[in-house]
Amino acid sequence: MEEIIRSFNERWFQGWSATPEEQRIKFLNIVESVQAHPDFEKKFDENSDPYSRNLAFEKIMKEVMLKRRKEELELYKLHNQDEAFRSALYLSVKEALTMN
Repeated sequence: MEEIIRSFNERWFQGWSATPEEQRIKFLNIVESVQAHPDFEKKFDENSDPYSRNLAFEKIMKEVMLKRRKEELELYKLHNQDEAFRSALYLSVKEALTMN
């Protein structure tokens, strides 16, 4: 998990004023928020259909990011405005979730 976080932070958080530890905490908070989402277990974690599982993950991530927008405004803006960032974030979070 630490390698996923480090790799994502090095690639996407360059030039951001947050320290590497703050970046790590923000990433872990997103992963935890996804796991705490009411649809996570049934629609993602226990779902064997890759297509519906991916759709559920996309929906959960959008809801998590929307809820966190006030605390993480800069991150939320990146999420909404940069497709490459959003894709990398989703992939990294999904990787982290499959490791748990």
